[in-house]
Amino acid sequence: MKLSPAFRISLFYVLFGVIWALLSEIVPAIFITNSAQRAMFEAYDQIVLVIISIFVLYNLIHWEEKMREKSELEVTKLARVVQQTADHVLIASKNGAIEYVNPAFEKLTGYSAREVIGKNPRILKSGQMSPSFYENLWSTILAGRVFKAEITNKKKDGSLFYEEKSITPIRDSQGNITHFVSTGKDISERKQAEEELKKADQMKGEFMSMVSHELRTPLTAIKGFVQLLDQETYGNLSPVQKDFVAKIKTQSNHLDNLIISILDFTRLESGQRFDIQKEPVSLVNEIDEVVEGMRPDFEKKEIKLNIDIPPDFPTIISDEAKIERILTNLLGNAFKFTPRRGTVTINAKVVGEKVFIVISDTGIGVAKENQEKIFERFYQVDSTITRGYGGIGMGLTIAKEIVEALGGKIWAESVGEGKGSSFIFTLPVK
Repeated sequence: MKLSPAFRISLFYVLFGVIWALLSEIVPAIFITNSAQRAMFEAYDQIVLVIISIFVLYNLIHWEEKMREKSELEVTKLARVVQQTADHVLIASKNGAIEYVNPAFEKLTGYSAREVIGKNPRILKSGQMSPSFYENLWSTILAGRVFKAEITNKKKDGSLFYEEKSITPIRDSQGNITHFVSTGKDISERKQAEEELKKADQMKGEFMSMVSHELRTPLTAIKGFVQLLDQETYGNLSPVQKDFVAKIKTQSNHLDNLIISILDFTRLESGQRFDIQKEPVSLVNEIDEVVEGMRPDFEKKEIKLNIDIPPDFPTIISDEAKIERILTNLLGNAFKFTPRRGTVTINAKVVGEKVFIVISDTGIGVAKENQEKIFERFYQVDSTITRGYGGIGMGLTIAKEIVEALGGKIWAESVGEGKGSSFIFTLPVK
């Protein structure tokens, strides 16, 4: 244990006094025989002991004074911290009577310290918080735990403010709760910004939804007329005209998928869940239909399509339209990132109560650190590389959301960049 300098000095004087007292008994008995000399020695002995006592007393008083000054300095420093902190501070007794508020509290609430001392903090209640909120608050702090929450309170002028509040119980030396200290940070500006951002997101979603619907109406007509031209309903087409019609058809399908992606995105942004309509679904037929619809694009790019699914693959209970969307997005992704004369393969198998569908390609591949990120909204591995492939970076995100809504999982596997990718998703059989 480290002793203070004052205590060490006092101890030295005490030891010196003890030694002197012992010597004052021994020395006269051995060396002094004259009674006059003995009386003089005893007088000196008393003077020395008094001097030693004075030194010890002075030293202890001086040390106590220094400790008092140090304590007062610490208390003053802490008081200044509380007084000058930007966070508002309120101290209340155990029964809830306010005993202290700092200037930050006065500035924020509009109440002076004189107006609130002795009153209950409920004068700040806004009516925005539920009774259960306050029940939880009191049960927490009376149990000796710290309560933290965001709360809406009311100023003296009636206006509302938002604060990030923390209430801490204060205990005495016996561990009994005597007071509560409430500290708070004004987060009104942050809350206002969040509300404005929420409104902006809502307006953006509504705008995107409106635009998408407005685009889809003329697009439906365009696709209908293209189909009539492609079928040569109103006359034969020359090879050049057929090529033009094929290009219009391809771009119309691309635009249609883009609009569907935007609509799906606005649904996700608004927090809407996908409406799931479960029914018996033949995955073999569903995959064949999607592949046939996209086959012309694959053939034009000379990409080989392999389908390796047993013909007796079982029927599952799921949402046919949603599975079509998943397959369209994943095959579209494989088509975009597989070079000319590459290969795309579709496999499916049943393991227990789940079906596994794997779409593999010989495309640009995905680095290991990006294999989870590619399912994030608008994420593209390298915009300088992928921008030339088109799209808005939502296909995989939407596929993931739909797969999870159907009770499955989806992930990507790739040996590395330039070595192709496999996208695997599972769905429950029932």
